[in-house]
Amino acid sequence: MTGRLAWRNLGRNRRRTLLTVAAVFFATFLMVLMRGLQLGTYDFFIRQSTRLSTGYLQVQHPDYLDRRSLRQSFRLTDSLFARIRTTLGVTGATPRLESGGLISNRTTSYGVRLLGIDPAYEPDVTDFPTRLVEGRMPATTRPLEIVAGYRLLENLGASVGDTLVLLAETYGGFLTSRFAVVVGALRIGYEVHDRSLVLLPLATLQDLLETGNRVTAVAVAVRRNADVPVVRDRLEARLDSTLVVRTWEELMPELRQAIELDNVSGLLFLFMLLIVVAFGVLNTVLMSVLERSREFGVLLALGMPNERLLRVVLAEAALVVLIGLVLGSLAGFGVNTYLIRHPITLGGELARLYEYYGFLPVLTSSVAPEIFLRTALRVLVIAGLAIVYPLWHVLRLEPLKGIRYT
Repeated sequence: MTGRLAWRNLGRNRRRTLLTVAAVFFATFLMVLMRGLQLGTYDFFIRQSTRLSTGYLQVQHPDYLDRRSLRQSFRLTDSLFARIRTTLGVTGATPRLESGGLISNRTTSYGVRLLGIDPAYEPDVTDFPTRLVEGRMPATTRPLEIVAGYRLLENLGASVGDTLVLLAETYGGFLTSRFAVVVGALRIGYEVHDRSLVLLPLATLQDLLETGNRVTAVAVAVRRNADVPVVRDRLEARLDSTLVVRTWEELMPELRQAIELDNVSGLLFLFMLLIVVAFGVLNTVLMSVLERSREFGVLLALGMPNERLLRVVLAEAALVVLIGLVLGSLAGFGVNTYLIRHPITLGGELARLYEYYGFLPVLTSSVAPEIFLRTALRVLVIAGLAIVYPLWHVLRLEPLKGIRYT
């Protein structure tokens, strides 16, 4: 009965009702669209970044993040590696050995980041092999073979097929040098890597640095970013206290900070949209109550309780909000689904900025349930707060005052 009466009352001023529904619709649609673009793009950036270098997780010595030294490496036994790889939720794991070094071509020298990888496991975690722009990945052969960032090769005046000199410090603290043949050029897309990264087979770098079976990290892949906390806990439960598990947020704090900063700007936009919803609902409900004060006064004089009138007004507000909320959510779902299948390709300076940091210049979206649940909760809460005053007015209305109201 209350619902039917509320539905009829909405038709009394269709223009105002439609404007309020439209305000809730567009605010909901924009909130869903914006948050979908944010979460989708964040996940895309995180996936790209982890596939470019770190993996979603890394098993390390507890002090390695603060002091990147071979002294903070650890012995990787077959049983330890097997425990990591067979942990539930792990989709790939690869051992790494990393150290600083110097590379020279005649009279030109540059500091480099030497990274030893296992060719058998690395493709399960990163996309290094797909980033080759020339040549091939290095093999565990004599002479020593390397793949270098294309910018590094340009700066050295070298190319694929040239022989360079590698200089590094061994685990024991002694300097060692080797001739190395460049068999490939790598383009990661991230300027720092392209100017300094040198890839070698893990066994080759272990031999060069005299580390035995020691590694500085085991990079771990998971199916999606949402699985990171759970898999981290499982890994820590299977490892002893001499090792820790780092997430991509710890390994790439600059990316985490960029996401947090973007979230703040998103919250400001969200706040403005919620204000639109609040004023739209407040205006509709309050004007409806004021215009019908004489009618309400008559009903009260005939014996209808204030609580019954309150339920009618509440039902009217709920119908307006729910119609706009449902339609806005459906429209947002449709557009976000389209953007997942057809990402937005950026151009111009913005595209070049993305590429400079190693990201593909595209924006994608997400239809994660949390987007719709949180949007609905926010809209309902702000709408609920907006109708407090009109409902209070109805509860305090007296028969004679209502009849005399003009």
